[in-house]
Amino acid sequence: MDKLKSSIVETTQAVDQEREKNVSLLHLIFPPHIARRLWLGEHIEAKAHDHVTMLFSDIVGFTSICSTATPIMVINMLQSLYTQFDLFCGQLDVYKVETIGDAYCVAAGLHKASTEHACQMAWMALRMLDACSEHRTHDGEPIRVGVGVGVSPGGLEQADPPHS
Repeated sequence: MDKLKSSIVETTQAVDQEREKNVSLLHLIFPPHIARRLWLGEHIEAKAHDHVTMLFSDIVGFTSICSTATPIMVINMLQSLYTQFDLFCGQLDVYKVETIGDAYCVAAGLHKASTEHACQMAWMALRMLDACSEHRTHDGEPIRVGVGVGVSPGGLEQADPPHS
C-alpha cells in the first residue's frame, strides 16, 4: 500500500509539473486572456484588427557576430538587449508578439484597442534604436538593429495628433 501511495503521489506531482509547464508555455505564446480561454478549452475565433501597428526588427550583421562568438556570448547579448526591449513594451503598453533568434516583433493596438498605436510603435522603435547604442557585441562594437514599422490600412485616420 505504501509503495502504491508513494507512486500515486509522485505521479500526481509529475502531472502538476507538466500542467504548470503547459500554462507557462501558453502565456509565453498568447496574451493572458487568450491563454486562459485556451486552457479552459474554450473555442477562440480569429479576429481582424483594423487599427494595429507592427514593428519587426533584427540585428544587423547577426550572422557575422555569431560566427566569431561563442553561443553563450550570443545568448547573453540577446538576453541583455531583449530584456531592455521587454521593459519598453511594458512602459509603452505594446505587446511582444515573438522573438526568434535576432528577430524581435511587437504590436500596438492588438492586445487592446488604441488610437495611439502608431505613436506607441514609433516611440518603441526610437527607444530600441537608442538602447542599441548602450549594448555591445562580444568584440566591443555597438549593436546595430534594423527596424521596420507597418501600420494597418486605415490605422492612422482615427489617430489623434501627437501631444506637444
